[in-house]
Amino acid sequence: MFNVVSKYAGTDIVFANAHGPYTVDGGSPVTLGAGAPNPHATYAWDLGDGATAATASVTHVYGRHGVYVARVAVTVNEPGGDTSRHYAQIRVRNVPPVVSAGPDRTVNEGEVVNVDGSFTDVQWLETHTATWDWGDEQSPSAGTVVETHDEPLGKGTVGGTHAWGDAGTYTITLRVQDEGGATGFGKARVTVLNMPPVVDALAPLYAYPCCVLTLRAHFTDPGWLDTHAAFWDFGDCSGPRRAVVDETHKAPAGQGTATASHVYHHCGTYRATCTVIDDDGAPGTMATVVTVVDVRNAGFEEGFCRHQLGEVGNAWSPYLARIPTLLGSADLTPLAVPVAPNVDIFTAEHATVRHGGRAQRIRFLGNTRAGVMQRIGANPGWDYQVTVWYSLNEQAGGDSVLLDDVDELIDQPPELRGAKARLGIDPDGGLDPSSSGIVWMDGMLRPEWSQLCVRATAGGDGITVFIEGQGGVRLGADVCFDDAALVAVQPFCPPAPPPQTCVDFASFEKDAVLPPEFEHEGFRFTARDGEPQRIVQSTVPPGPHVLEIRPRGLEVTFPVTADMARATLVGQGAVILVAYDADRNEVARRTVAPGGPRQTVEVSGRDMTVLDIVGRSGIQLEKLCVHPQEPADASPTSAPTSA
Repeated sequence: MFNVVSKYAGTDIVFANAHGPYTVDGGSPVTLGAGAPNPHATYAWDLGDGATAATASVTHVYGRHGVYVARVAVTVNEPGGDTSRHYAQIRVRNVPPVVSAGPDRTVNEGEVVNVDGSFTDVQWLETHTATWDWGDEQSPSAGTVVETHDEPLGKGTVGGTHAWGDAGTYTITLRVQDEGGATGFGKARVTVLNMPPVVDALAPLYAYPCCVLTLRAHFTDPGWLDTHAAFWDFGDCSGPRRAVVDETHKAPAGQGTATASHVYHHCGTYRATCTVIDDDGAPGTMATVVTVVDVRNAGFEEGFCRHQLGEVGNAWSPYLARIPTLLGSADLTPLAVPVAPNVDIFTAEHATVRHGGRAQRIRFLGNTRAGVMQRIGANPGWDYQVTVWYSLNEQAGGDSVLLDDVDELIDQPPELRGAKARLGIDPDGGLDPSSSGIVWMDGMLRPEWSQLCVRATAGGDGITVFIEGQGGVRLGADVCFDDAALVAVQPFCPPAPPPQTCVDFASFEKDAVLPPEFEHEGFRFTARDGEPQRIVQSTVPPGPHVLEIRPRGLEVTFPVTADMARATLVGQGAVILVAYDADRNEVARRTVAPGGPRQTVEVSGRDMTVLDIVGRSGIQLEKLCVHPQEPADASPTSAPTSA
């Protein structure tokens, strides 16, 4: 028989017990207990997130969601005492952040607005991403997150920039997601006010009686989704006329032209007004001055005035000029002199007329020149055609020939030629009849009334018309002019098609194997799965060579910053196209339902540099074109018609 005696019979026995598991919402305190405290024991907690405690029970808040293992060690501090350990699971449920999209706002159409939202998260250690949904047809955009992680509450702000293309009321949504996928939402209302279109000013211009004038005004609208109607009032009591509107609807501003044609019937100064009205009723206006001019006293029926050299038709100015020599100098050649002491060089002719009762007669002696000129307002770049009728006096010419002999006469040296009538246009509006820039036409020795015609392109704001006689060596000249006329030809060139940069795969061999990333025609093609790429021949007529798109998709980097991309795809599966800017922000997205066998898909947006193409197996890229983006402050060049 044995007698057992315990040496430490008086020592307490305390077993560690964490009493788990525990479940708690993120940000909420959880109390972990090891049982009733024993005065002879010490407690050591490791709470699983780096925190510790030395009490029998501890209340703790976890700064991040997840599953934690808490460890408790209980040590009996008496002779024979020992240490025991126990574990407990703590599941911290994820809690979404609390989000505010900021106050309601009122902004202008097309105005670039900086928007700031905010959020808090009781799980203060978590990081966040954010997206703004602007409530319009534009793609959501990533927000700029700035956050702090200080206990007991994580805080952050979210910035964003946006412009709305049409007036209205929009609900914007700020979506903030933590690292565990819990998402909080905040909403705000944005009231977008309509802004009127802005019609660009046109420089004053000239028009001409009975000639068609086309006026084209360029306009912009910060509400790029607005549509427009336009009217031109030409200021001559004919009333407003509907204009033809050609417009585009791309951010950051809509652009368009308003074009209308008109015929003025009387000379004068008119105020032409263009009014462009958007679909919300807001008008924009612009006015320009149109001066209608013509050859004044063109038929010499509006009177003559007395000059030192004789009778000159009103609105015309007389001149005498020398004929340049073969060496290019006219200084030594004579000026015109009257044919008799009492006979003027310039006279109002009543007998030799083509129409009406009077014509301008010019007669003088000598191998020299005399004429009249008139400056007429012009638009740079326009063509001007001037005609005038003339009749040469055979007796004054000295070398009269029949029409059939004119070619033979032209071959004669100058000293054997007779008089001739001349019509000239100085396209720069100069007043020197000897200028080398004048475009001339000559008429020689035609006894019946004949016509001269000259056409020139104006280089400035006026042209000068010269009509003159040039004398033969023996008898000088005697010529009558009548019925001058002007026709203005307004240039019009339709706008050139927008330039595009395109790429296809026709230059590759069939079944060519290409690396996962390769460049071609300035485009860079990257397989998203990192595998080699392959050129195949399409089964769709005419069977071009195409690039296979691998199942995980294709990334294409453009050689230019673009505002439009157009892909020609072969295959019948659904396709998603996503465009990004240089910072990898999504700019545009297009989802295309299954179709085929060939589809052309277009995406548009500002600052596009990369395009992702993702589709089911069997999708192939035949061709890709991108439209280079113009700078944001650029506007279309004014049409020639507004010169």
